[in-house]
Amino acid sequence: MSTQKCKPEGFNDKETIDLRADKKLRLSINGAALAAAAALTLLGCLYEPVTRFYDAAGVWRLLLRFVLLLAGMGVYFFLNEYIRRLMIEKVTGKKAQAVREKPCVFTAPARCLSVKEYLKISFAPVLAPGALLLLLMLMLPARLFWQVYIIQIINLAGAAGEVYIAYKLLKMKKDARVEDNVTSITIWSKNQ
Repeated sequence: MSTQKCKPEGFNDKETIDLRADKKLRLSINGAALAAAAALTLLGCLYEPVTRFYDAAGVWRLLLRFVLLLAGMGVYFFLNEYIRRLMIEKVTGKKAQAVREKPCVFTAPARCLSVKEYLKISFAPVLAPGALLLLLMLMLPARLFWQVYIIQIINLAGAAGEVYIAYKLLKMKKDARVEDNVTSITIWSKNQ
């Protein structure tokens, strides 16, 4: 699903980042996400032993912990996409487009974005839930730490693609434009 929405006036150079087409890049970003998840897991073990997650009085309570974790993940994924939609609408002043990619639905901006706009839209769904999850980790009892922290790991490690795109954008001139097609990113820049 790569529909060109814009070619800004005077912007002729373009670089497309498509993780579906570029297997090597996809593996690198997924590897970075896994490394981040492993590092965050080790960091969490220093704060609270992971055995506390499995330390439940009986099978039903352990099952309840897994159900709570899955429900929390569902709420997180909904919240993540909702925040993205709100940010797109706030930054662009236009309704976000819903893009269906089986089995998911994503939101995409209806126009090209400046680097600053793109970074706001990309990182708001990571930072806002991240702050909420951090607050929950500090407030909830220790026995619930890992249920919340696993979602935080998914949140932070899942931002590997956004970090990569941000790195690419910050190396370019500030007047670059970003076309977000959900499954690919096109970065437009002016001729040098």
